[in-house]
Amino acid sequence: MKVCRILIAFAYLLLCLMNVQGQKLNEDLRKIGSFQLKDKTKLQDERLGYMPIFFDKWNNMYVCLADMVEVMVYNPRFQNKNYLKLDDVYWGSGVINNNFSTMNYHGKIFQIKNGDLINIIDISGKLNQNAFFGNIGISDDLDKKEYTGSVALDWETKQFKKMNQAELFEYIKKNGKALSLSIEKDAILYKGITWDRLGSKRKWGETQNSGWLAIDKDGLGYDISGVYNHKAELLQEIKINMSTDNPYSIIYTNCAHDFEGNIYYFKTNTIFYMGRDWGYSFLTETKAISDSELLLHAGSEEFKIGVIKSGDTISVQEKTLQKETIQGSSLPWYKVKTPDGLVGWVHGSVFMIKQEDDRQLLVYDSPALQLRGLK
Repeated sequence: MKVCRILIAFAYLLLCLMNVQGQKLNEDLRKIGSFQLKDKTKLQDERLGYMPIFFDKWNNMYVCLADMVEVMVYNPRFQNKNYLKLDDVYWGSGVINNNFSTMNYHGKIFQIKNGDLINIIDISGKLNQNAFFGNIGISDDLDKKEYTGSVALDWETKQFKKMNQAELFEYIKKNGKALSLSIEKDAILYKGITWDRLGSKRKWGETQNSGWLAIDKDGLGYDISGVYNHKAELLQEIKINMSTDNPYSIIYTNCAHDFEGNIYYFKTNTIFYMGRDWGYSFLTETKAISDSELLLHAGSEEFKIGVIKSGDTISVQEKTLQKETIQGSSLPWYKVKTPDGLVGWVHGSVFMIKQEDDRQLLVYDSPALQLRGLK
């Protein structure tokens, strides 16, 4: 009996490892919808349908058109919400900074909140920072092998305090927690993971170059081939073919990542989706007790991507800190995986879960639900 238990435990561990390292392939993507493009001639490459696409932490989508000047903003239901003209914008810092400030090549910072441009600050000739985290600007100098930084004392009057590496480290030790910044092995970390090349070399040597396409809410780093944790360990291998051998035959024109770690592939304005099911330390299974829509994000106003039927066995991954009242039940939203592998969110009234399991789930403080005033 003891030997059987050991073998069962070993088999379960092996299965978990296989799930962690298993490849995500083209067939794992689901077509979930499309968005409207009024003028396809403004795409950076009309023939291929190419345009950079990004998401903010409120689940809005930003589609950059010709010359990185015009940006179409879509709400979480992929409906056109806003139009921004940002003058040759550079989105690199926006991908890292979930406050979603970004800058252009001429020294202007664009502060964007929930799809609206709320401020433009011209810092040309004053600062040269790679990225801004709230009021902290940081640059990494690989030649000098050091960081420099600045603190915005007053954005309106453009008052900044420049800092050398020692001053920057001291400031982050005192004030960085609110911005998810920390220091380890003389590397500046964002959400516990390196975000720049200098920090990557200091923490990991040459094992990972930290050329992330995105960092999600839990500090997982994404590049084109996989997902990594703060130890530079591969959690999920991704092998999506974007094109065929024929350069004129494109399978997908773009790839993007949202704040939760979901991955999207696009063919011009058609949306394909791969929900995050990696990087969780605890999962539990239960059965749905009623039919329900499966939503892309947590909240009754979000985009529908599928359905759950009563009696379906679902894998529960995490829950929201906020609760929403639906048909008299005030409960969190839960991220689940359906029997056919689709990942999305359902209201807590859809299933029953043991209290001890519920307490072990990862809790997500959702910016989108915060914005709606839910607690």
